Amino acid sequence: MRQILMMFKKLSGKIINLAAPAAFRGYFGVTDYASAKGGIVAFTKNVAHEL
Repeated sequence: MRQILMMFKKLSGKIINLAAPAAFRGYFGVTDYASAKGGIVAFTKNVAHEL
């Protein structure tokens, strides 16, 4: 909701994601963790393209 209000008011902002290297490169034994971090990165990139 906040991002929509920012769009209408022509305001800018920043999105800061904290993701470990596992988001970009696979490691043994941390599949669930790497998937979650990779999802955060992918979600942010897609939202940026949509907005």
